[in-house]
Amino acid sequence: MKNAISIYTVFEVFSEPKQVKEFDSSHWQSFIRILRGADLLATFYYLLERNSLLESIPPFALKHIESAKIYADRQAHQVRNESQALNLVLAKADIQPVFLKGAAYVLREDINHFGRVMSDIDILVKKSQLNAVEAVLQKNDWAESKLDDYDQQYYRKWAHELPPYKHVYRGTSLDIHFTLLPPVSGIDIDEESLFSNVQVTKDGSWALPPNLLVLHCIIHLFFNEDFSKSFRDVLDIHLLIEQLEASEGLDGIIKLSESMGFYKELYYALSVRDLVFHTNSVQQYQLKSPKLSFITEFFVKKILYRAIMPSHDIVFNSWNNFARFIMYIRGHLLKMPITILIPHMLVKVRRALVTSVMGAHHYEK
Repeated sequence: MKNAISIYTVFEVFSEPKQVKEFDSSHWQSFIRILRGADLLATFYYLLERNSLLESIPPFALKHIESAKIYADRQAHQVRNESQALNLVLAKADIQPVFLKGAAYVLREDINHFGRVMSDIDILVKKSQLNAVEAVLQKNDWAESKLDDYDQQYYRKWAHELPPYKHVYRGTSLDIHFTLLPPVSGIDIDEESLFSNVQVTKDGSWALPPNLLVLHCIIHLFFNEDFSKSFRDVLDIHLLIEQLEASEGLDGIIKLSESMGFYKELYYALSVRDLVFHTNSVQQYQLKSPKLSFITEFFVKKILYRAIMPSHDIVFNSWNNFARFIMYIRGHLLKMPITILIPHMLVKVRRALVTSVMGAHHYEK
């Protein structure tokens, strides 16, 4: 099965979807497994639809893709309903949340929201509003997830968000951010820059403006230690960048990344995008490598490119695992200083060993 898809890599097909016309049944079987594991099956449906290729899909494969599409459409509908419900609840405390990531893509109707699935809704509020947000949520059927003392400390002291909340009846998960990066990282993002240019969606919700929305997606990719679904993030970046190029160009996001201190991350994101989707953003906008060119090239081609490969044995190998391990360590180091990271990792390892013996609920109160 591995050989069946080796000449039709995921990256190549997303760059040139017409290649699916050459797929036989073994290719489709492998490809569907890969896409399902990467949460991209419904996204692929819409990619095929935009390229008028749905008629090229054999019936057995189309059933899988259409089923994923139906599920994603239903989730998008639920996100819209939940977002309106959140707006109404938080309005009781005179708070207007700014929706982030997947929920923002859905509410803004960005091209990458088609077929996108998500595990929770992310919102951004001002730090001074956190107590009021928690109070009004708890009075309206939202409950904080059960966490032990250590994890509570992690969120309350080091993280850029509150412990996750969940609706007690609907089961919706909610992440409440007050900035885009953990304060413990030492990177301070001016609050005014996050709230001064919010955009109002068709339903009256708030979301980040396009340049900041894309930059947040890039920040989330590089300051995250979990790369298991990172190709979806890169695809998000690619599609959002396409929208920007079609409307206002990339000069705005380049200037924004420089002013906020994320030029390096933007450069890496555009470089891997150029590599995967055969675009030419880095050269077109004459971007300068943030490090010596051969170091940057090695990082992008040998580490980042391999780390974002979907996690499936069909396409994953030992070098991909090594690259993902590098990004795992790098993500942790970016988010936490080494003096905090090492004790934190030791605690997590010890607790993992204890829970493996005593059970998953050992630390719960």
